[in-house]
Amino acid sequence: MSNINKIIKYNQYPAYVLASAGTGKTELIARKVEELIINEKVDIEKIALITFTNKATSETLNRIKRKIYNAWENGNLGIRKQIHKLKSAKISTIHIFCDNIVREFAYEIGLCPNYTISNLTIEKDRIANEIVKKNFEKEIFEIIPMYKVVKLLKDIEERTSDKGIEVRLLKVKENNIWDKLRNYLCKIYPIYINKLEELKLQKGIITTNDLIKYAVKILNNKSIAPHILNSLEYLFLDEAQDINYEQAYLIEFLIKYGVKVFVVGDEKQSIYSFRGSDKIALEPFCK
Repeated sequence: MSNINKIIKYNQYPAYVLASAGTGKTELIARKVEELIINEKVDIEKIALITFTNKATSETLNRIKRKIYNAWENGNLGIRKQIHKLKSAKISTIHIFCDNIVREFAYEIGLCPNYTISNLTIEKDRIANEIVKKNFEKEIFEIIPMYKVVKLLKDIEERTSDKGIEVRLLKVKENNIWDKLRNYLCKIYPIYINKLEELKLQKGIITTNDLIKYAVKILNNKSIAPHILNSLEYLFLDEAQDINYEQAYLIEFLIKYGVKVFVVGDEKQSIYSFRGSDKIALEPFCK
């Protein structure tokens, strides 16, 4: 039996496949799903497949469709029911996957399910400018332009949010202008974060990164998690090198609750390091 066939038949989870670009990782996932549906009679509703782009989602769904239709055309009439379920299959980006979870259980975590999703680009700029102007520091702004301080304030929030982590700035003894800037940011950063949260609450807005955070919160609730897991037996994660810390926590929760997780990736191919992906987040899956 070839290595690829061994992996397809491999039935121990969690499993992680590390392979370089162009080696057929997406095809491997499609064939694993085909094996589960056609040969192991797993209902497609019990399978989730997560990607990081709409293009990858469409490509993977089309591959699975072709394989299931081929099985039906070759005489496997029992697969017809699964063909009808393809339209509602849990094959999506990680944000859509989390959005479905959060909207279903929003009330349980004190969130309105009619929220809108926005990255608040304009609002962040307005709030940051207002806070910096209100907290004017002549000594700092004589050396560092105010617009750069505004940009730095936004960058701290966006970079940490993209990585799926929270940051707490600590004050230092002021020996130079950079120490003064650090302490200045320590003072205004919590104000900025609070203003953003107030705005989101007021307008019923959450960001794409909030989707991950709230999904983790829901899965961490032992009274809610079983309702999700009853409809989920397998989860496939493609291009896992693009995962950040909070997304990794999400997958770890699913593993903890018994979901059979199959992960493929190539740390050399990470295309989202700028938005927070980190190969260290992969370590729990590589053991």
